[in-house]
Amino acid sequence: MISRTCSGARGPLLKTLMALGLQPDAGERGLSRTGRLNRHHWIDQALTDLPAHVTAEDRKRLELALLPLFGADAVVWTTEVAQLDREAAIDQLAWMARTVVGAVVDGD
Repeated sequence: MISRTCSGARGPLLKTLMALGLQPDAGERGLSRTGRLNRHHWIDQALTDLPAHVTAEDRKRLELALLPLFGADAVVWTTEVAQLDREAAIDQLAWMARTVVGAVVDGD
C-alpha cells in the first residue's frame, strides 16, 4: 500500500528512512529524524501572524499539535490508513490544520 504513495525513484528510500526512524534505537544509530525536519520551520513561519491574545504556551501547544500534519509521513498515513487519494489527503490535512489553528485563535 505504501508503494502507491511513495512511488518514483525516491519511494523506496523514503519508506526505508521512515521505517528506520521509527525504530526504538534510531537515535543511537544516528537514524532519528528529530532535528532534521523542516516542519518546525514551516509551522513557525505559518504562525508568525497569530493574534496577540494567543499566549506563548498556547502557541507552543499549537506548534506541537500541527507537527504530525506536515511532511511525507502525514500524507502516507492519510493515503494508506485513511485510504484517501493524494489530493484528498492533502485537503484533509489542510482542513485539520485550519481547524486546530481556528480553535486556538477563537480561544476554544
